[in-house]
Amino acid sequence: MSKYFILGICILAVGPTLAQAAIIPLTSTSQIAGPTVAYNTPGANVVAETALYGVNLFVSNSFATASGISGLFTGNANAPIVPPGALSLGATAGPATYFHFSPQSGFNLNAIGLSATSGFTNASTTFRVFAANQALDSLQFDVTMTPTASGIAGLNGGAVFLGVSSTVPLTAFRVWQLDDGFGILDNLRLDVSPVPEPSSLVLAVCGAVGLLMVVRRRLAGALALVVACWAFSLSPVQAVTIPTVPVGNPGNAADTTGYGAVAYGYRIGTFEVTNAQYAEFLNSVATNPDSSNNNYSLFAVAMESDPRGGIDQTVVDVQGTAVLLRYSTKPNMADKPVNFVTWYDAARYVNWLNGTGTENGAYTLLGGTATPSNAGSITRDGAAKWFLPSEDEWYKAAYHDPTLAGGADDYWDYPTRSNIAPTSATAGATGNITNPGANVANYNLGADWNSEDGNVTAVGSAGPLSASYYGTYDQGGNVAEWNEATSSGGLARGLRQGSWMNAAPELASSFGDFGGAASEYPTIGFRVATVPEPASFVLAARGAIGFICVARRRRRRHCLAHCLIVGTAWLAFALPARAVTIPTVSVGNAGNAGDVQSQGTFGAVAYNYRIATHEVTVGQYADFLNAVAATDTYGLYDPNMATALYVAGIARSGASGSFSYSVIGSPNHPITYVSWGDAARFANWLHNGQPTGLQGPGTTETGAYTLNGATTNAALNAVTRNSGAVWFIPSENEWYKAAYHKNDGATGNYWDYPMSTDSEPYSDQPPGATPDNTRVGNFLKEDGLANGYDDGLAVTGTTNFDPSQNYLTDVGAYSLAPGPYGTFDQGGNVAEWNETRFGGGGGAGGTRR
Repeated sequence: MSKYFILGICILAVGPTLAQAAIIPLTSTSQIAGPTVAYNTPGANVVAETALYGVNLFVSNSFATASGISGLFTGNANAPIVPPGALSLGATAGPATYFHFSPQSGFNLNAIGLSATSGFTNASTTFRVFAANQALDSLQFDVTMTPTASGIAGLNGGAVFLGVSSTVPLTAFRVWQLDDGFGILDNLRLDVSPVPEPSSLVLAVCGAVGLLMVVRRRLAGALALVVACWAFSLSPVQAVTIPTVPVGNPGNAADTTGYGAVAYGYRIGTFEVTNAQYAEFLNSVATNPDSSNNNYSLFAVAMESDPRGGIDQTVVDVQGTAVLLRYSTKPNMADKPVNFVTWYDAARYVNWLNGTGTENGAYTLLGGTATPSNAGSITRDGAAKWFLPSEDEWYKAAYHDPTLAGGADDYWDYPTRSNIAPTSATAGATGNITNPGANVANYNLGADWNSEDGNVTAVGSAGPLSASYYGTYDQGGNVAEWNEATSSGGLARGLRQGSWMNAAPELASSFGDFGGAASEYPTIGFRVATVPEPASFVLAARGAIGFICVARRRRRRHCLAHCLIVGTAWLAFALPARAVTIPTVSVGNAGNAGDVQSQGTFGAVAYNYRIATHEVTVGQYADFLNAVAATDTYGLYDPNMATALYVAGIARSGASGSFSYSVIGSPNHPITYVSWGDAARFANWLHNGQPTGLQGPGTTETGAYTLNGATTNAALNAVTRNSGAVWFIPSENEWYKAAYHKNDGATGNYWDYPMSTDSEPYSDQPPGATPDNTRVGNFLKEDGLANGYDDGLAVTGTTNFDPSQNYLTDVGAYSLAPGPYGTFDQGGNVAEWNETRFGGGGGAGGTRR
């Protein structure tokens, strides 16, 4: 197999100083961000300077008296304390004193704390703090006790740091005083620091301010503002990660059914929205029954009571009439599609993804009730970034295939790339499809598990051979999905395309349906769609050009009017920015020890960073080629990308100067036949903001690496990462840590395999039909047993190599086998370049697999 050795790339991103600082464990004298507050003065009042958007903080005690605890004030009238005013837990508080901090939206909590002047006399003293599903980059508790801190369970006598990633779904931290009341609690502090992502509108406003600064001859200040906006734009993204695939080929003709024509490119969810993703939504907006969001009935009782539902609701704390709710997925249901959701629930979910609450963003919902008062007239907001797909957008992603005959014949009958009805899926005990392969779908009551005759199955578990041309899964069967089509005066909404219950005709492209928009059924769920948000640095770059333009025109009449017109035009036309989105995960535990191996010590990294969740895909690399390789100066395209059928992914057409590139097969396969220099140029392109133009300085030759035309092994071996690189190829230590480190603090503990296991993984089609699908991948393994796995090459289940068979699997398709930090396919699929350099002119770039 050595001659079929395949190479891929993995790109890593490091945010600016602000984002990095937010995931550094604190000391008792420091904070992540915000005002400095004195916490260590016993009895002092502690000020919460601002509020944390969307987070409920609950602090309760269960002892008879709380003598000496006082002072928890708000410095912001828009972030009310409940009850209003100062909180005093004094001698008269009683055994069930309760504090509820429920701030309004739009503010960030920098610090909130409690201090005490005397010890607690009850051995079961408890403080509980809940942060409900927010993008918290850190949660820091500093606790000091006299005469000793040894009696605090779980603290090891010092500070505790919770949350090294951008997601802490629900943190419940308890401090028990276990020394029979002899210890004195001097200080309890909680620091919370989310790092918000700026909107393009904010950046545009900053640009307008910059223009005014230039008009007043403050060019240096304006440029500084641009740089600040650009740096701030690199903040971590939302807590929920929605994998999406690009749906290109804009301007395609409709199918003979009249559906599927879309004039623009967009992205659509790879999978149906899962119970885990919906539970995160509920934990963000529906944790307090007194809040308006709970009037919207976002949680259906059947999600808990019905065996096919996937979410439990738990009352975490009750004090009087105040209640804290928490939502969790039922066993084996996290990766199943959410169901029992109305169209309005789905609309509120995508509003939330837009970061604007539940009642506006993609759709404006009026009335404050589960069924909006404007239900019959709800349409998509033109500025929406996330939304429910239109029927044409949904249909195109499911059935269109530009490699077919052409025009209205570019469509399959079924969304499994087939004109023949799919094979009905079967399921194992945990709800994974047990017969994955070509043309398989969950329908017609075939997937029996959990004592049910037909049930939902793990999203994507039919495998990549049953995906659509664009790389979506389960657009036929599993659950029917809401779209934006309307009927009955807008009170009914479009549904496609059959469910686990329906027969084959309802999976076909010829079948469309409507359902009452307020309906909740075990057969209905949804997927989301999106348009890429414009790259912030593009806005900044355009702003810089504008600043120069204004500076040159500053002596002309009507200069200010001209600036405002230019600025408005930039804002209006900002949408066609960044084409490629690279999902990343955070790798924390800075300063960890290395893993000692016979070849050396690997994995020690002194800083926190982010690394790509997946290998770079065929679709992403094709976008890169179409941006910079109309004239392919440095050979970024290898003809083997089309002719080596066992890994084929990209075809090239046209002549030099007008080359164009199109995807062969799944756009979610990893790219292959790329050199280390190709990978470095891809990283430069990302670093430079995905520009379009000839390969040269500012596109592929400068940025993360200074290449200046380097193509030979000797020249590439001399290339090193530039200071200030934003996107780059990982070093071997960065790659190794993300793959193997146990993510258990700054330790030297490592897994043997990059699926978070010390046991040898299985080889099977994704997501696996093995005894343990948390350790399975795409590689060659033959155990000689007729057990349905470990039968040779993962995709075909045989040791016979067929050069016409594509052996790649979609990135992330082994959805149950992530690495310790959340990466996929760091073992198997393709080997990946890193920055290791070899001496003797032997070329740059080590590989790992």
